[in-house]
Amino acid sequence: MGHGQALQMKALDNVEAAAVSVVVRVRPPLPQEVQHGFCTRVDGRRIVFDASPPAGHGDRASSREAAAELKRVKTIQCEYDKVLDMNGSQEDMWQAVQPKVEKVLEGYNTTVFTYGMTGSGKTFTMLGPRLMSVAWQGKGPTLKEVLQCEQRGLVPRAVELLFGRLDEKGGLADNARVTMSYMQVYQERCFDLLLPASTAAPLKVREEASGSRSSSGTSVPPVSVERLTEASVTSVDECLGKLLYGSSNIAFRSTAYNEQSSRSHIVLTLTLHQTLGGKDGLVRQSKLHLVDLAGNERWDSFQGSMAPSHAKELTSINQSLHALGNCIQALSQPPQVSKRDGRAVQPHVPYRNSVLTMLLRDSLGAAVSQ
Repeated sequence: MGHGQALQMKALDNVEAAAVSVVVRVRPPLPQEVQHGFCTRVDGRRIVFDASPPAGHGDRASSREAAAELKRVKTIQCEYDKVLDMNGSQEDMWQAVQPKVEKVLEGYNTTVFTYGMTGSGKTFTMLGPRLMSVAWQGKGPTLKEVLQCEQRGLVPRAVELLFGRLDEKGGLADNARVTMSYMQVYQERCFDLLLPASTAAPLKVREEASGSRSSSGTSVPPVSVERLTEASVTSVDECLGKLLYGSSNIAFRSTAYNEQSSRSHIVLTLTLHQTLGGKDGLVRQSKLHLVDLAGNERWDSFQGSMAPSHAKELTSINQSLHALGNCIQALSQPPQVSKRDGRAVQPHVPYRNSVLTMLLRDSLGAAVSQ
């Protein structure tokens, strides 16, 4: 049974280390999965996964198949920060993510990932059915339909929260403004989703010479994408309108587990610029990255029938996800003590191994920008 994971990351101040929370959402099995007899049970914050073959399955299989089935008889238990079972709603998912999204208003950088194999429900969780329809079919719902949909995803809910909180503080005046960018990372190349697909061209990713400071005190060089559209948005409707247009340019491909699978990482970035201490005060910048990661697949599910172009896509996706995992692992490690002078030494984080990790470094690396 497949399941999608939403990874939430936030950049913290010098007192705290970077935090990673994992929320797992279990979806119902697909018709082709039921026959395998896999069983997932939610027990509080734990998932109990029983991979034993169904009763009587060995009687129908050949001796070789039966032996192979016996090898996979096992039960796996994993514990996470939060687990939603098959009855979990979009609202339940949002309640788990909302506290981290609100940190953006306090000046922290936050990144929310949806991660899982293709067909696990990542895009449904991130966008919801209305926004998915424009991405798959090119038919755009009205803004009213998106906002009134009970199954709307994390993206429209986050947009509503951000502008709602700013309205409570007096709206977007001289002391606050919001900009957005929307891109897809396809085979390690960035494409601007706010531009017409007919004119789309790969954009160069550049690393600047100097930047902000990380929680460890080291310099974090900023990364920029040349000619990437960063549009100013002043309302929920304006932001969602641009999102509807950009979603129609996303690259999809049919896979063994999902008829419409995104083959690129989708990165929506909302940047909040807040002026502190009056009109001429210090400008505090914080970012909310909402990332729908491309779904990974098993090579052996194609049995040698994968097209070369599909194989190239899958290789790029798996390498990128592997690089992201390596960065998260490195960031979760405690500092080592130098044998030479006894000072704390931060582990090396291989951001440069992937375009995605370079783009998200200011959030993953606990950078604070002012």
